[in-house]
Amino acid sequence: MKNMKIIRLCDLISKYPAYRTTADNLFKIINSNDDNNIQIDFANVIGITHSFASQYKKNKSLCNKIVKEVNENENVLKMFQILDKPKRPIKNNNIERKTFSL
Repeated sequence: MKNMKIIRLCDLISKYPAYRTTADNLFKIINSNDDNNIQIDFANVIGITHSFASQYKKNKSLCNKIVKEVNENENVLKMFQILDKPKRPIKNNNIERKTFSL
């Protein structure tokens, strides 16, 4: 692979990326980079929040570059796997609805 940019998440952001805006800022950096192949190195990242992971996946899906993750630990992998699970539909018959006014 030619011209690959490696971004060490631990050095650029933190050991525990937590916010949607953090994922947005990461992808601003990725999108402004001249390289089309980007490697996100999760070495020394302890874990990520659901918010960060969700926004990361959303931004990655909208990105025109090849973004590959490496060195994800079990905590990081589990959070991404949670997001990949199909959502169960909510059954409305179990929800009580009442009309009220103040």
